[in-house]
Amino acid sequence: MRMVFIGQGTAAAPRRARPGSGLCRLLATPEAMWLLAAAGALIIAAAYRLAQYGGAPSQYYGIFWLGMLLMVTPSTARLLAKHSSGHSRALGVLSLGVVTFVPKFLRNPYGPLYHDELAHFRAVQDLLASHVLYTRNPTISIIGDFPGLHIATAAVQGLSGLAFWPTATLLMILTHCAALVAVFVLGQELLPDPRGAGLAAVLYAFNPSYLYFDTQFAYESMAMCLFLWIVALTLTALRAAGWQRSSRLALAVLLTLAGITTHHLTTLVLAFLSAVVGVSHLVFRRLVPAAHGEWRPWAVILATSAVGLLLWVLGVAHDTYDYLQPYVGSALRELAGQASGAGGGRELYSGSVQPLYERLLGMLAPPLMILAFFTTLFTTRGFRDWPARRTLLGLACFGALYFLSIPFILTPMGAEGARRSWGFTYLGLALCLAGPISIWLWAKRRNRWVIGLVPLTLAGLLVGNTGAGLNDAYRFPGPYRFGSDTRSLTTEVVSLARVFGERYPESRIVSDRYTNLALVAYGRAFSASPSLGFRTYDLFLRPTDPEPYLVHELTTSGYTYLIVDERLSKFFPLVGSYFEPDEPIQAPQGDQVSAIPQAALDRFGKVPWASKVLATSNYSVYRLNFAAVGMPSCSSPGCQVVQP
Repeated sequence: MRMVFIGQGTAAAPRRARPGSGLCRLLATPEAMWLLAAAGALIIAAAYRLAQYGGAPSQYYGIFWLGMLLMVTPSTARLLAKHSSGHSRALGVLSLGVVTFVPKFLRNPYGPLYHDELAHFRAVQDLLASHVLYTRNPTISIIGDFPGLHIATAAVQGLSGLAFWPTATLLMILTHCAALVAVFVLGQELLPDPRGAGLAAVLYAFNPSYLYFDTQFAYESMAMCLFLWIVALTLTALRAAGWQRSSRLALAVLLTLAGITTHHLTTLVLAFLSAVVGVSHLVFRRLVPAAHGEWRPWAVILATSAVGLLLWVLGVAHDTYDYLQPYVGSALRELAGQASGAGGGRELYSGSVQPLYERLLGMLAPPLMILAFFTTLFTTRGFRDWPARRTLLGLACFGALYFLSIPFILTPMGAEGARRSWGFTYLGLALCLAGPISIWLWAKRRNRWVIGLVPLTLAGLLVGNTGAGLNDAYRFPGPYRFGSDTRSLTTEVVSLARVFGERYPESRIVSDRYTNLALVAYGRAFSASPSLGFRTYDLFLRPTDPEPYLVHELTTSGYTYLIVDERLSKFFPLVGSYFEPDEPIQAPQGDQVSAIPQAALDRFGKVPWASKVLATSNYSVYRLNFAAVGMPSCSSPGCQVVQP
């Protein structure tokens, strides 16, 4: 069946409501929408409480999805309803943005929790304390070179008088909702049916990153909103004339400059998207003589983003290439190794407690999107006769990168990058699929069972994509779990970090990765970054005095405190590493529960070069004095450790 563009201004004659449509209209009313959203939020809170106290995953996952579907159904119905007005759909897209922010808000309503959130929290505190930009961050070294989020947070916090976390939450919910509005605006500009614009917003809201990853307090969350609005403004500028064209393009350029100072990867993706869509316009310009100049706005954004980022990297963010290159290079090598059979890879959902239906839907979502994508291109003959054909083809090429990213999920170094790309590439998929699907479903009469497949398919897409995003420990609270960025952050270590920061401010410390997160964020400490050339993990691996080279490196670098989690010898970390991904530690064998010997931890209480200054139930803080290395330990006759 060939799909023909239906003019956006063409109004279909009103039809008599079918039986059952009253229920859809009832669900789409503001009263029902907010009542169901409130009920869904309470149900999600109940699921989190059950997970916190060690409930069965099958129970809290089921309760969570019941609450989530209650929240999103009324907003989705409002966006897809036939007779919804423009105002009604605008309310629907805003409501969908708000309710999809609820799960992450309830996950950590009182303070930062995720790895990147803790790093950005420290960056904002450094900016407020020093009023100096580009301070090197102890957790993620590069984020100090991209201070857009930190400047915005500090400015809003200073103007409003709010505390840090309410300010951060306010910024994130605004950018989260604004991002979805931008997708809706793009849908209105490109797609023939208003319901197509609503469906595009729904499809984008159900991408794997939107619910949790892009709601965290991180520079990519803010940059994603800028990215989507730059694309929307560029497209609307292309379709406008006169001062409106100039003003919209100028605003897009201004947002591009803001994006350059906010996030490196987003700017690279923007440059690539602009190039792809611009080339699409150039290739097809001969077919539509009136469209000869439509490539120019995209060229302006391409030049601004590419040249601007290059100048920023050369002038400010010198470490950008060195930061990104290991991820790209290692991912490609790992993928090539798997293809040749020379290397192993990740096992999907390995050790996961996610229910079977979530895992199955997560594995089914990519093939379903591939099928829908190529069916759309075939049935529309590459969007032939669509006025927005050139833009849609460019976005389709960009969206196809989603499929190319799927194999990288199987590589340890490529998995994180692949997940980060989905929030971008799903824009192309959502816009290309929504228009033809809306025409096929609603331009002609369809059997009720066909229409009934829509909510089931969308629900399956939401469940599967979310399950393919972050793991259980990030999505749900729960009992303490060693080696999890989220479940290792207990009130005990946060309290220790705050006391440490008060007594020993700005100190340099050595510890494991998970203790470092808390001490850096809440104790304003500077943690060592272990590597093969700076083997600080040897302090924990060998029950002997450190080697002279390591002593020299630690002493000259000013590392004076060692924080020991006494559980290091009892558990193997959930994410597979104690200190950093390339550490020379093998997974424990047989009955061994940890790769770190208890003797290596016990010796810190005996050696003369480590003096305990703070302790809690599970943590010990030692002051280091490497000048005493080589002196007799307390296990030798006549030894006495002098407390400071």
